[in-house]
Amino acid sequence: MKILFLACLSPKTGNHTTAERIRSHIESAGHTCELRDAADFQSPAEVANLISRNPPFEAALAIHLFRAGRLLLDIQVPFGVIFGGTDINEDVKVEKKRVVMEQVLLKARFAVAFTDKLKEEAELFLLSQSSKIYVQPQGIRSEVTENFCWTDFLRSSGLSSEPVDELRVFLLVCGLRRVKDPLYLLHVFSEWHCENPLNVLVIIGPKIDPVLTAEVEAFVQRTAGVFLAQERSQQELHAAMKRCSAVVNSSVSEGMSAAILEEFVHQSQRLLSDPALRERVVRNGKLYVEECHGLKQERETYQQLWMPWPFSLGECWRSNVEKVVNWTLFLLLVGEWMDSLCIGLFLMEPTQLIGESVTEARQLGLLDKEAVLSVPMSMTVVVVWESCWTGLPGTLITSSASVPSHTQSCLCPVGSWP
Repeated sequence: MKILFLACLSPKTGNHTTAERIRSHIESAGHTCELRDAADFQSPAEVANLISRNPPFEAALAIHLFRAGRLLLDIQVPFGVIFGGTDINEDVKVEKKRVVMEQVLLKARFAVAFTDKLKEEAELFLLSQSSKIYVQPQGIRSEVTENFCWTDFLRSSGLSSEPVDELRVFLLVCGLRRVKDPLYLLHVFSEWHCENPLNVLVIIGPKIDPVLTAEVEAFVQRTAGVFLAQERSQQELHAAMKRCSAVVNSSVSEGMSAAILEEFVHQSQRLLSDPALRERVVRNGKLYVEECHGLKQERETYQQLWMPWPFSLGECWRSNVEKVVNWTLFLLLVGEWMDSLCIGLFLMEPTQLIGESVTEARQLGLLDKEAVLSVPMSMTVVVVWESCWTGLPGTLITSSASVPSHTQSCLCPVGSWP
């Protein structure tokens, strides 16, 4: 399957790292996944045009309901979305953005939240779409460069204290943008440094917001005890995290802080005087990440979300049918996500079901989870639409196409698709 994957890909950011990791999960299942920066597109029409190019994309995925998800609203292939954090925590407060994100979630085939809390917030502020929202914590990959020099890192960040091994270095790992609020801790750390010069704060991350970056740089230049390091590769960053005293976080809004989880893995020094307590905290932190944020579970989740996709099976089945039938209308109907497929082909008068909900029809005994095996000549086909990705659950649609009897060989029971 060829999949378009949209995300905000500012270099060396958490979003970029997450997107690359998920892309690798999808491709390891045998799919082709093309990762593109959402900032490269100005409108949904541009993405729709890209999707339809030959060879066309068969599906799409986006991280962040508003920044990337809105660009998928015009495409004609199914897509999934991954909550970014600020979309659910911040953007829902802006009515225009909330309306757009609601449309995205309604149309999406599935959605992934990093935490149960994000899922609850999405259901509260957007639509109650519990059946399509899955919780999958971020997987954490531990990579430490072997050639990292702690002393050189500190000196390049502006620290000249001797000896550096005695410093208590706190790392604020974040991209320089408002939602990360890097200015929040600077005054306090500067005062603490004046009381004890061994306590210092080093900010490290990409310069995303030019205005905020200028503010941070100006503050660092005139303030003691606070330093701004150049952004580093993930391997170098992890090495610095392993050597520092602690990693701090000052985000106004956070989906899931990968930096804090990575810190658990790397077992940085802890501000605990009790050796036994320090050892237990470190051990429990690492164990938590291994059990709840393992790459294996994350990989399996994203692979399962794409295998099997009912629409791909339906396209195969529809193509076979269209060889012998010229249908004026065809809509594939599936059951709940990750449930057994439910193809609704029912031989009855169209007026019998029009206007009734799927639930009512099921109560009347009109719905089945088996495909029709034989279709008598000149009977009306009723296609029941109950798909969580269509955005129109419970709608009943009819096709007045006349189906010749030899079509029956093209209709297969569930589980034996051509």
